[in-house]
Amino acid sequence: MGYRSMSPELAIEQFTWLFGFTDRYPVLTCTDNIMPRSYPAKVFERLAPPPDISIFYEVKLPLSRRDLNRMVAARVHVVQPGIEALATSTLKLMAKGTTAFMNLQFLKNCVELGITPNWNLLIGFPGEETTVFEGYARDIPRLTHLYPPSGVSMVRFDRFSPYFDKREEYGLDLHPMDNYELTYPFGPEALSQLAYFFADHNMSPYALGAIQWHARLTKLVDEWKAAWQDGAPRELRLEGAETTGWRIVDSRSGKSVVHQADGPMSALVRMLSSPGKEEEIAADWADGRGDLEARFCWLRERAMLFEEDGKLLSLVVCGDDEGQDDIDVNPGLRRLLPVEVAG
Repeated sequence: MGYRSMSPELAIEQFTWLFGFTDRYPVLTCTDNIMPRSYPAKVFERLAPPPDISIFYEVKLPLSRRDLNRMVAARVHVVQPGIEALATSTLKLMAKGTTAFMNLQFLKNCVELGITPNWNLLIGFPGEETTVFEGYARDIPRLTHLYPPSGVSMVRFDRFSPYFDKREEYGLDLHPMDNYELTYPFGPEALSQLAYFFADHNMSPYALGAIQWHARLTKLVDEWKAAWQDGAPRELRLEGAETTGWRIVDSRSGKSVVHQADGPMSALVRMLSSPGKEEEIAADWADGRGDLEARFCWLRERAMLFEEDGKLLSLVVCGDDEGQDDIDVNPGLRRLLPVEVAG
């Protein structure tokens, strides 16, 4: 789609002017539909924001860790990243141009850098298989160390969207959502011209499957949100160094468990900060395939991997995933839980 964006020079000028009002307005919500991709390097690196400002931006993935660091340094603390699914098959149906791995990598980076992402889990897309919902039910409990979505919602069909414009192609029978008829004293034809939000009146398999799974997934997400609201955010984190030894701290259950990790395990976890295939890693694994298979088994037993279409991604937050300089964005934000040492 065509778009226009403000020049970096003008954006810097406006930010600098707005920073003069932070004594009264410490939160700045940017109304760009999507942050221009050039802004982290060409705008944020050149800003001198006051320490008490917090900025919100709607962004588009993927975003590199380098750009996220630039944003945090400019006090961008809250983002809306457009994450609406954690299944690549659904993201393809939406033509999002992202994958489940990209979305999870972004959520991991948000935890590490102290950025709060506002996102939703949408279900009920035309063509979405029930295996997606089964995958969510399996994966959600292992993701509680990441920022939760605001909720689970059924997809809505908006005017001007591809689903609206190609409704026949998708087999949709779209009608204005029920609230229009309850609000306006007009007939169906007038309401169809007036409405912006539509619902599919076909009882298609994709819709029935989403309806059947909605309550269960909502319960899992509510539990996820509650885990973040009880004052002790969950963790799944690699800590240590080669000189002092490595450990993986896992408090996703609400009680912190420490797993000791040797050098090869820490290397594997960090390697899988980007998705990879087991056979590709095995080709270069110094200790042989048997050793690698045992390590993958150990990670799977402890639900530390996300798997999709033969690829694997470590769910463990490793800190400096891309070799960039880390920064202390929110000192004191993490609260440590009582520790139980386990093998």
